[in-house]
Amino acid sequence: MATSPRSLRTVLWRGLRLRCPRCGRSSLFRTYFRMVSDCPECGFHFERDPGYFLGSVYLNYGLTALSMTVAYVTLHLGLGVPNRVLLGPLLVWCVVFPLVFFRFARALWLAMDCYFDNPDRTLPNCYGDNHRRSGGQPEERMSGTDCAPRPLGPTDTDAPPARDPLGH
Repeated sequence: MATSPRSLRTVLWRGLRLRCPRCGRSSLFRTYFRMVSDCPECGFHFERDPGYFLGSVYLNYGLTALSMTVAYVTLHLGLGVPNRVLLGPLLVWCVVFPLVFFRFARALWLAMDCYFDNPDRTLPNCYGDNHRRSGGQPEERMSGTDCAPRPLGPTDTDAPPARDPLGH
């Protein structure tokens, strides 16, 4: 099994090359808009949770808005290009750029998440033996002393002993 990348530079480089952030050997995408679900080399599951790639949408939108704003300010306020001339090209930019950057936004989102939240880290007693961050279901959660949060309210050890309905 491959180890996690050690530096942010390595992770970002793998993201820019659209490669698996864990091993860097396989491509993330089957087609232009469709990702493979798991890395064929190291077995890493890319969509770590439902809705996982929503953050890449924010990344894509933010970079689109930032680049369009910089272009508008530079061209209109800096060079004096009229708004009617800028409207068409900037609208085309706002449609085309997110489509081109889609793959990179997903790859960079996955790479940064793998850097900051290591997928190879074993969780402490919460999910049983050898559970890794990249799999498992919340229903499998087991109680353990290292596991937060603890259940609220009285537990079995706090409850008074059960009495027989006849009072014996």
